[in-house]
Amino acid sequence: MTRQVLIAPHRTLLYEYYDFFLAGQHPSASPALRWLASKYGRGFQAHLMPARMWRHGIHSFLELLRHRLPASLDHMLAFIYLAYSMMALLYETVTAFEDT
Repeated sequence: MTRQVLIAPHRTLLYEYYDFFLAGQHPSASPALRWLASKYGRGFQAHLMPARMWRHGIHSFLELLRHRLPASLDHMLAFIYLAYSMMALLYETVTAFEDT
């Protein structure tokens, strides 16, 4: 399988999380979206969305690749770079992530 086929669903999931948080803090966001994004981005449940991102978007795929080492090393490195880039982008652009 190609790297793109393996990484695409997890990349899409990370992008969806990013879009959700970014949309939730946009000035034109509906009150319901702002509430939902703030519910999972701050306060009592602030740990839920980053934890879900880690568990479903990053960790599960890294575990799959880990079990297929050494053949999956190139795919794993590419995905780690992608995941790190997305997390850095979230930290820089979504203010709710500054404290998590």
